[in-house]
Amino acid sequence: QTLRNLKLELSLTREIRALHVPYASTLDVDGVEDRYLLTAGGDGAVVLYDLEERGIAEDGRNSNGDAQVPASASQGLPRTVQPLRIRRRRNTNEADGQDDGHSAHISSVQWYPADTGMFVTASMDSTVKVWDTNEFVPRLSFRVGDYSEGLSYGGANRPLETFRRPERRVHFARMPLNPSSGYLIAAGASDQKIRIFDMRVQAAVQTIKGHRGEVLTGDWASGAPSGAGPPMLCTGASDGSMKVWDIRRGKDSCVVNFDKTNGSTFVRPERGGDMESWGAGSRRKQLKRSRPDVGLAHAGAVLSVRYTPCGRFILSAGRKDPLSMWQASDGARLNANFVDAENDDERPFPMCVAGNRELWKSFLLFPDSSGTILLYPIFG
Repeated sequence: QTLRNLKLELSLTREIRALHVPYASTLDVDGVEDRYLLTAGGDGAVVLYDLEERGIAEDGRNSNGDAQVPASASQGLPRTVQPLRIRRRRNTNEADGQDDGHSAHISSVQWYPADTGMFVTASMDSTVKVWDTNEFVPRLSFRVGDYSEGLSYGGANRPLETFRRPERRVHFARMPLNPSSGYLIAAGASDQKIRIFDMRVQAAVQTIKGHRGEVLTGDWASGAPSGAGPPMLCTGASDGSMKVWDIRRGKDSCVVNFDKTNGSTFVRPERGGDMESWGAGSRRKQLKRSRPDVGLAHAGAVLSVRYTPCGRFILSAGRKDPLSMWQASDGARLNANFVDAENDDERPFPMCVAGNRELWKSFLLFPDSSGTILLYPIFG
């Protein structure tokens, strides 16, 4: 497996042409069959592909297989994988009551971990949606904010037009990989809050405060080797802060506050109502509940966080800041060296951790600013 990962390269026989305008902003391959690809973009559209489809030859004369295309026409040419389903952008002024999708940039898409019958999207239109894959329509919609109305000036001799603008932007929506918590969705938004939605009750069951910037990225811990474990969530924000939350603890759910300069703090509630904190160098002191944590994990915005498959470590990337690796249990920063792993993009971007719970078999795929995907062994 290690040798196969190190020999990854672009396919010379098959390609996928993004249908999004101007770009595809997020994608996800299902973890059940490793076959179905979802893409979503700045145009508010969602597209489904079957990666095992043989595709159409470049000359366009075949829709099913090689038999209908002369060898001279297809030899050496990549085949284009065609989309199975497409859901276009919804007009925000539609008032027919039918939910046909998103009306703005889609920031994240994720397959339901247990099967391919459902997936979740988040959008800048203030909503998180749960989709039925077979019908390719949203079945649940969670609203993070409302719309505000305004007037736009179209120019001379043109009437004023009414437009609707979302009050809050949703930067990500993420489901845990643990089957026991698969009904939960964590969503980070521009109002500095994290919301936990429960698909069983079709509502937000918890709102978490603690960041001082827009919550841009998040990831659930994979948990214990059994696949269970506590529902731990790591999030990063535009102010450079990064935190781990134990959502079972209510308003005092922050358990780790990451600080690259002064040492991270691990927090647990005490009987007297205070919090006890441990940092770098066995630093130990008492913190009042009312005192905010001000440590920063990165100098700029935290654009991506990912747990390793074992759930013991966290990888984080900040704007114009080197990739960092942390111990998830107490926030200790590790001396990991990922050469050239920097991205100065202003938008959140996904990192991919491939492999299993054996760390020496896990790899990180990191997109840099030039569009190159870098492959690193997490523990070389």
